Amino acid sequence: MNKIYITGSVGSGKSTLGKNLAKEFGFAYCELDSVIYKPYAESTSGNRKRSIEDKDALISDVLSSERWIIEDSGRKEFEYIWDEADSIILLDPPKSLRNWRIVSRWIKQMLHVEKCGYRPGFYMLKNMIKWARDYDKGELQSRLRRCEDKLSILRNLADVELYIEKLKEVSS
Repeated sequence: MNKIYITGSVGSGKSTLGKNLAKEFGFAYCELDSVIYKPYAESTSGNRKRSIEDKDALISDVLSSERWIIEDSGRKEFEYIWDEADSIILLDPPKSLRNWRIVSRWIKQMLHVEKCGYRPGFYMLKNMIKWARDYDKGELQSRLRRCEDKLSILRNLADVELYIEKLKEVSS
């Protein structure tokens, strides 16, 4: 498994898992939010969309890597990456845990304890809650059915640990 795509709801742990796996196993790591959006100047907060050309070039660069982990919330425009992946992880923790993570993250960002690439106002909290509700409708899960031969659904820490053990086995 040299090419891993991680997806799930806001607050499911995609970035945390992706960064940890990349560090432990030496994968190139990419979160697609940072491909779509680029920050304004360092002195301001917030971001703006990249041009299609810039976005495509960044994705192409990552996909050309021998080993990569890409994480995203499952945007339709990036489904073609699923075909490139050897393994797809759907992080699906309990709704209560996701909601706690969303609020906790937002508070940390408002207090400037945690960095973010957007303005963390009430508007953003409202969006994150809306995105989590959209996830709960099951549309992403339905679209992922076409990849069930390489799909791992991880609902808790024990599932994550089993996946890591499997990754260790195939990496050695």
